[in-house]
Amino acid sequence: MKLHRVIPPVILISMLSTVSAQPGHSHAYGLSNLAPVPGEDMLLWEPVMPVSFEEAWRMTEAIYENWLTDGWQNSTRATYTYSSDLLSQMLYETWSGGVWTGSTKYLYTYDGEDRNTEILMQTWSGSSWQDSHLTTNSYNGDLLHQALGQTRSGSSWVNSTLTTYTYETGRMTQVLYQSWSAADAWVNGYLYTYDYQGEYISEILARSWSGSSWINYSLTTHTYSGGRLSEVLSRLWSGSAWENSTHSAYTYTGDLLATIIMKQWQGAVWQNWYRYDYWYDSFSNNDETIGRTWSGSEWVNATRITYSWESYQGIEGTGSIEDLQMGIPFPSPSSGAISVIVTMPSPGYATVSVYDLRGDLVAELEDGTLSTGSHEVSWDGDASPGVYVVRFVSPGSAISRKVLLLGN
Repeated sequence: MKLHRVIPPVILISMLSTVSAQPGHSHAYGLSNLAPVPGEDMLLWEPVMPVSFEEAWRMTEAIYENWLTDGWQNSTRATYTYSSDLLSQMLYETWSGGVWTGSTKYLYTYDGEDRNTEILMQTWSGSSWQDSHLTTNSYNGDLLHQALGQTRSGSSWVNSTLTTYTYETGRMTQVLYQSWSAADAWVNGYLYTYDYQGEYISEILARSWSGSSWINYSLTTHTYSGGRLSEVLSRLWSGSAWENSTHSAYTYTGDLLATIIMKQWQGAVWQNWYRYDYWYDSFSNNDETIGRTWSGSEWVNATRITYSWESYQGIEGTGSIEDLQMGIPFPSPSSGAISVIVTMPSPGYATVSVYDLRGDLVAELEDGTLSTGSHEVSWDGDASPGVYVVRFVSPGSAISRKVLLLGN
């Protein structure tokens, strides 16, 4: 039986979206140095029902379709390959003449600690795969420090972009994007600053470099209700004041996000813009996503993504949720830090840990006594791309949630 639930849009670790990757532009998400917009619309990915995690699932294929007047038409297919439980390749193909044709391929390299050190992007020339873009990640202790992007020129790699991450007490506070100039120097592009209210991300300020100083560009404000994200408001700088740009409203059914309604600011009112609906299989894996645009009077089909999954042995657990509560990790997918809200019914000992799908411990986020009420726990996301499990345990109870890390 298919369960109809709705979660936020899945841009799915790809550059299949043709949206410009500039600050303030919703859903400008991609790999590595493609200037993702941290916090913009705070995309989440596949919230999971709190059940036993004895069996794990990983995505193997995603087929993207566009709506034409007579039905759905194939557009792009993404195929995911794994090696030793680590994502090793993502292959993208386009639909042409009734067949799938190679388009873009990403190859992942890891160090001895399973940290993603390189992402090689290749494009199909018509007869062979040609190197196109290389991302090299460097770390400072356990945290990702920089991601260097280079493009292929003849037989050499040429600097293109540099992304630098800054942290305070283990959580990300700034992301700086720079580009390589003709003068062989790094030039500032965009700077993102994260503000927190308690443990919650409250605002993300994006600024662009004017040549001599940082100029306001966009301001994204997050609103929470009951420990869950309920609204995201994006505003753009007019030169003298912040002006409304986009608004996303999140509603939930039970423990899962049920719908996202996105609106654009038009003159003096909010106008419907985009809507995302998601369906799940009986194992709570997202198997279909439909995006709709607003025609002026009704929602009209625009895009559809269907997903295929494979199961393999994962982490064992009780799956009991009689006492504990655990929210949906956010943002997911993520190229950096991920947070989750856990709630204790009474003071007591608890742990919050991150595991890979082999059951190996990746990070210990909490290990001690937690007070009654909600607590936001953050993970720096210092791990290789792939699916991970955040596990909340207190004597007699345990809850697990899956999260997706992208390449940095």
